[in-house]
Amino acid sequence: VSSFYRTVCFVWLVCLGHNAHAADPLPITGIAGATLRAHDLDAINQFYGKGAGFRQQRVGQGLRFAVGAAQFLEFLPGAVNNAVIHMHSLSLAAPNLSAVEANLKLRNVGYEKQAGELHVRDPFGHLLRFVQAKGTKKATTEKPKPASGFSQHLQHVGLVVNHKEEAAAMSFYRESLGLVESFRMNDKGGRPTLIKYLLPGSANDVIELIFVWGPINRWAAG
Repeated sequence: VSSFYRTVCFVWLVCLGHNAHAADPLPITGIAGATLRAHDLDAINQFYGKGAGFRQQRVGQGLRFAVGAAQFLEFLPGAVNNAVIHMHSLSLAAPNLSAVEANLKLRNVGYEKQAGELHVRDPFGHLLRFVQAKGTKKATTEKPKPASGFSQHLQHVGLVVNHKEEAAAMSFYRESLGLVESFRMNDKGGRPTLIKYLLPGSANDVIELIFVWGPINRWAAG
Protein backbone atom coordinates (compact mmCIF):
# COMPACT_ATOMS: atom_id res chain seq x y z
CA VAL A 1 0.00 0.00 0.00
CA SER A 2 2.75 2.44 0.92
CA SER A 3 4.44 1.72 -2.41
CA PHE A 4 1.18 2.48 -4.21
CA TYR A 5 0.77 5.83 -2.47
CA ARG A 6 4.41 6.72 -3.16
CA THR A 7 3.79 6.03 -6.84
CA VAL A 8 0.59 8.11 -6.88
CA CYS A 9 2.29 10.98 -5.08
CA PHE A 10 5.22 10.85 -7.48
CA VAL A 11 2.95 11.03 -10.53
CA TRP A 12 0.95 13.85 -8.93
CA LEU A 13 4.10 15.87 -8.23
CA VAL A 14 5.38 15.34 -11.75
CA CYS A 15 2.07 16.61 -13.14
CA LEU A 16 2.19 19.63 -10.85
CA GLY A 17 5.71 20.40 -11.98
CA HIS A 18 4.75 20.17 -15.65
CA ASN A 19 1.74 22.46 -15.19
CA ALA A 20 3.83 24.96 -13.29
CA HIS A 21 6.34 25.22 -16.14
CA ALA A 22 3.59 25.37 -18.76
CA ALA A 23 1.94 28.24 -16.87
CA ASP A 24 5.10 30.35 -16.78
CA PRO A 25 4.74 33.63 -18.70
CA LEU A 26 6.19 33.76 -22.18
CA PRO A 27 9.85 34.89 -21.83
CA ILE A 28 9.41 38.05 -23.89
CA THR A 29 9.99 41.71 -23.11
CA GLY A 30 7.22 43.31 -25.16
CA ILE A 31 6.53 44.55 -28.67
CA ALA A 32 9.50 44.70 -31.05
CA GLY A 33 7.55 46.15 -33.95
CA ALA A 34 4.59 45.97 -36.30
CA THR A 35 4.62 45.22 -40.03
CA LEU A 36 1.84 46.31 -42.36
CA ARG A 37 1.21 46.20 -46.10
CA ALA A 38 0.38 49.42 -47.92
CA HIS A 39 -0.52 50.39 -51.48
CA ASP A 40 1.34 53.71 -51.52
CA LEU A 41 4.75 53.63 -49.86
CA ASP A 42 5.52 57.15 -51.05
CA ALA A 43 2.55 58.45 -49.07
CA ILE A 44 3.67 56.39 -46.06
CA ASN A 45 7.16 57.87 -46.28
CA GLN A 46 5.73 61.36 -46.62
CA PHE A 47 3.72 60.97 -43.42
CA TYR A 48 6.01 58.93 -41.13
CA GLY A 49 9.39 59.97 -42.49
CA LYS A 50 9.21 63.54 -43.77
CA GLY A 51 6.18 64.58 -41.73
CA ALA A 52 6.64 62.85 -38.36
CA GLY A 53 10.41 62.67 -38.64
CA PHE A 54 10.89 59.00 -37.82
CA ARG A 55 14.26 57.66 -38.92
CA GLN A 56 13.82 55.63 -42.11
CA GLN A 57 15.50 52.34 -42.98
CA ARG A 58 15.15 50.56 -46.31
CA VAL A 59 14.24 46.89 -45.90
CA GLY A 60 14.13 45.16 -49.26
CA GLN A 61 11.26 46.76 -51.17
CA GLY A 62 9.63 48.08 -48.00
CA LEU A 63 10.13 50.89 -45.51
CA ARG A 64 11.02 50.61 -41.84
CA PHE A 65 10.88 53.45 -39.34
CA ALA A 66 12.68 53.33 -36.01
CA VAL A 67 10.50 53.92 -32.95
CA GLY A 68 12.72 54.76 -30.02
CA ALA A 69 15.94 52.78 -29.67
CA ALA A 70 14.63 49.24 -30.03
CA GLN A 71 11.28 49.17 -31.89
CA PHE A 72 10.12 49.61 -35.47
CA LEU A 73 7.11 50.29 -37.66
CA GLU A 74 7.46 48.58 -41.04
CA PHE A 75 5.51 48.84 -44.30
CA LEU A 76 5.67 46.37 -47.19
CA PRO A 77 4.26 46.95 -50.68
CA GLY A 78 0.99 45.37 -51.76
CA ALA A 79 -2.00 45.61 -49.41
CA VAL A 80 -4.48 42.80 -50.04
CA ASN A 81 -8.25 42.74 -50.56
CA ASN A 82 -8.17 46.35 -51.82
CA ALA A 83 -7.25 47.60 -48.36
CA VAL A 84 -5.31 50.85 -48.09
CA ILE A 85 -3.31 49.34 -45.20
CA HIS A 86 -3.38 45.70 -44.11
CA MET A 87 -1.81 44.04 -41.07
CA HIS A 88 1.05 41.70 -41.95
CA SER A 89 2.59 40.69 -38.62
CA LEU A 90 3.34 41.63 -35.04
CA SER A 91 6.90 41.12 -33.78
CA LEU A 92 7.51 40.30 -30.12
CA ALA A 93 10.96 40.78 -28.55
CA ALA A 94 12.62 37.89 -26.74
CA PRO A 95 16.05 37.93 -25.03
CA ASN A 96 16.33 34.16 -25.60
CA LEU A 97 14.49 32.54 -28.50
CA SER A 98 15.38 29.05 -27.28
CA ALA A 99 13.49 29.76 -24.06
CA VAL A 100 10.48 30.94 -26.10
CA GLU A 101 10.61 27.78 -28.20
CA ALA A 102 10.67 25.59 -25.07
CA ASN A 103 7.75 27.55 -23.62
CA LEU A 104 5.69 27.17 -26.81
CA LYS A 105 6.35 23.42 -26.80
CA LEU A 106 5.11 23.15 -23.21
CA ARG A 107 1.96 25.02 -24.20
CA ASN A 108 1.46 22.84 -27.30
CA VAL A 109 1.48 25.92 -29.51
CA GLY A 110 2.52 25.19 -33.09
CA TYR A 111 5.30 27.31 -34.58
CA GLU A 112 7.70 27.53 -37.51
CA LYS A 113 11.34 28.60 -37.62
CA GLN A 114 12.08 31.17 -40.32
CA ALA A 115 15.18 33.31 -40.77
CA GLY A 116 16.17 33.15 -37.12
CA GLU A 117 12.64 33.87 -35.89
CA LEU A 118 9.80 31.80 -34.44
CA HIS A 119 6.50 32.25 -36.28
CA VAL A 120 3.10 31.53 -34.73
CA ARG A 121 -0.32 32.11 -36.29
CA ASP A 122 -3.33 32.72 -34.12
CA PRO A 123 -6.62 30.92 -34.97
CA PHE A 124 -7.74 33.71 -37.31
CA GLY A 125 -4.49 34.06 -39.26
CA HIS A 126 -2.58 36.89 -37.59
CA LEU A 127 1.17 36.26 -37.73
CA LEU A 128 3.13 36.63 -34.47
CA ARG A 129 6.90 36.76 -34.94
CA PHE A 130 9.15 36.13 -31.96
CA VAL A 131 12.42 37.94 -32.69
CA GLN A 132 15.70 38.48 -30.88
CA ALA A 133 15.40 41.49 -28.59
CA LYS A 134 17.44 44.45 -29.78
CA GLY A 135 20.01 45.90 -27.40
CA THR A 136 19.86 49.54 -26.43
CA LYS A 137 23.60 50.27 -25.87
CA LYS A 138 23.64 52.75 -28.77
CA ALA A 139 20.52 54.57 -27.63
CA THR A 140 22.46 57.66 -26.53
CA THR A 141 24.12 58.14 -29.93
CA GLU A 142 21.46 56.86 -32.34
CA LYS A 143 18.19 58.19 -31.00
CA PRO A 144 15.73 59.06 -33.76
CA LYS A 145 14.31 62.57 -33.47
CA PRO A 146 10.69 62.60 -34.59
CA ALA A 147 8.61 65.75 -34.57
CA SER A 148 7.22 66.88 -31.25
CA GLY A 149 4.11 65.04 -30.10
CA PHE A 150 4.97 61.58 -31.44
CA SER A 151 5.63 58.84 -28.92
CA GLN A 152 8.97 57.07 -28.77
CA HIS A 153 7.32 53.85 -27.66
CA LEU A 154 5.02 51.49 -29.55
CA GLN A 155 2.94 50.29 -26.62
CA HIS A 156 -0.08 48.58 -28.18
CA VAL A 157 -1.08 46.94 -31.45
CA GLY A 158 -4.68 46.15 -32.37
CA LEU A 159 -5.77 42.99 -34.19
CA VAL A 160 -9.23 42.79 -35.77
CA VAL A 161 -11.28 39.66 -35.00
CA ASN A 162 -14.74 38.66 -36.19
CA HIS A 163 -17.27 38.18 -33.38
CA LYS A 164 -17.78 34.59 -34.51
CA GLU A 165 -14.23 33.86 -33.34
CA GLU A 166 -14.55 35.32 -29.84
CA ALA A 167 -14.07 32.02 -28.03
CA ALA A 168 -11.10 30.96 -30.14
CA ALA A 169 -9.48 34.38 -29.71
CA MET A 170 -9.80 34.45 -25.93
CA SER A 171 -8.69 30.83 -25.61
CA PHE A 172 -5.58 31.37 -27.71
CA TYR A 173 -4.31 34.58 -26.11
CA ARG A 174 -5.37 33.75 -22.56
CA GLU A 175 -4.90 29.98 -22.28
CA SER A 176 -2.48 29.05 -25.08
CA LEU A 177 -0.16 32.05 -24.71
CA GLY A 178 -0.94 32.73 -21.06
CA LEU A 179 -1.43 36.48 -21.43
CA VAL A 180 -3.25 38.45 -18.74
CA GLU A 181 -6.44 40.29 -19.66
CA SER A 182 -6.03 43.88 -18.44
CA PHE A 183 -9.10 45.61 -19.89
CA ARG A 184 -12.39 44.72 -21.56
CA MET A 185 -15.15 46.74 -23.19
CA ASN A 186 -18.52 45.10 -23.91
CA ASP A 187 -21.48 46.17 -26.00
CA LYS A 188 -25.00 46.51 -24.56
CA GLY A 189 -25.59 42.80 -25.08
CA GLY A 190 -22.50 41.83 -23.11
CA ARG A 191 -20.40 40.84 -26.14
CA PRO A 192 -16.78 42.03 -26.10
CA THR A 193 -15.88 44.84 -28.48
CA LEU A 194 -12.33 45.32 -27.17
CA ILE A 195 -10.03 43.17 -25.03
CA LYS A 196 -6.52 44.16 -24.02
CA TYR A 197 -3.92 41.52 -23.11
CA LEU A 198 -0.86 42.62 -21.17
CA LEU A 199 2.46 41.26 -22.43
CA PRO A 200 5.19 40.09 -20.04
CA GLY A 201 8.00 42.53 -19.37
CA SER A 202 8.34 45.93 -17.76
CA ALA A 203 7.23 47.95 -20.81
CA ASN A 204 3.51 47.26 -20.15
CA ASP A 205 2.95 46.59 -23.85
CA VAL A 206 -0.48 45.41 -24.92
CA ILE A 207 -2.11 43.34 -27.67
CA GLU A 208 -5.63 44.60 -28.37
CA LEU A 209 -8.31 42.40 -29.91
CA ILE A 210 -10.93 44.52 -31.68
CA PHE A 211 -14.13 42.57 -32.41
CA VAL A 212 -16.26 43.37 -35.45
CA TRP A 213 -19.35 41.95 -37.17
CA GLY A 214 -19.43 40.88 -40.79
CA PRO A 215 -16.57 40.96 -43.30
CA ILE A 216 -13.57 43.11 -42.44
CA ASN A 217 -13.59 46.11 -44.76
CA ARG A 218 -10.74 48.35 -45.91
CA TRP A 219 -11.05 50.60 -42.85
CA ALA A 220 -10.82 47.72 -40.37
CA ALA A 221 -8.06 45.84 -42.19
CA GLY A 222 -5.25 47.39 -40.14
